[in-house]
Amino acid sequence: MQFGNATDGDSAASNVWRSEAPRFIGHPMDLHPEPDVLLSGSVTVCLWRLRTEWKRISRIEGMASLSTIETARVARFPKSPLSKRFAIERALLRRILSGLTGISAAEIELSEDTDGRVRLAPRHGDLSIAVAHVGLWTIIGVSRSPIGLASAAAAYRGSDMHGATEETPRARAHVRQLSLLHAGISAQIEDPHDVMFDDRHAAYLFDACAEGRWHVLDLPMPGSNLLALSAPYPIGRVHAYGWAGSTDYALKR
Repeated sequence: MQFGNATDGDSAASNVWRSEAPRFIGHPMDLHPEPDVLLSGSVTVCLWRLRTEWKRISRIEGMASLSTIETARVARFPKSPLSKRFAIERALLRRILSGLTGISAAEIELSEDTDGRVRLAPRHGDLSIAVAHVGLWTIIGVSRSPIGLASAAAAYRGSDMHGATEETPRARAHVRQLSLLHAGISAQIEDPHDVMFDDRHAAYLFDACAEGRWHVLDLPMPGSNLLALSAPYPIGRVHAYGWAGSTDYALKR
């Protein structure tokens, strides 16, 4: 996916617009939310923002829940930070899915497609999974609709670790674009008015023609870390576990 290079001023040439934001509901961390939280008639997304460390789940318990293939993957590079991150990510994901499906964490069947997206076996339920990493955080998304997450770590400049730089709008546009790609959307963005480069707005509508209409939403992260979510338009609500103090953030850029 890439941004189109249309140059005329005709708004009809654009397929991305600023949009109303869905309801963003922050919750304290809970790895076992009620399963019916995803049964709303509208598109509902559940997100978990977790430290990438053995804290919410013990290492012994987490490693015991991994599949044989996952355990072998970790064992190949036992001292690698990426192996540790993978093990924690999968252990947390299995714990969350266990709560949503009623199946034990060790019996959850997961696979990866050719693009590295995590898939839940259809026999366990029709759930879409997205995972992103940024800084010290692992972000896990689950929905009954297709979803994509994308992130970018803060670019610290001098002593200003929290302020935006002149590159922030371009970086944010790139993360929004990647979230669509990670949701499996390949349609090209035609944005002659640089709507996606607007750093003052947090929600967008993208018309991907045959691939449907998509909601793109910026999500709150500490410092200058960037995180974006894409899901079919319109997203009705986002339940965000680990964002207890951020309810309705997306309505206020």
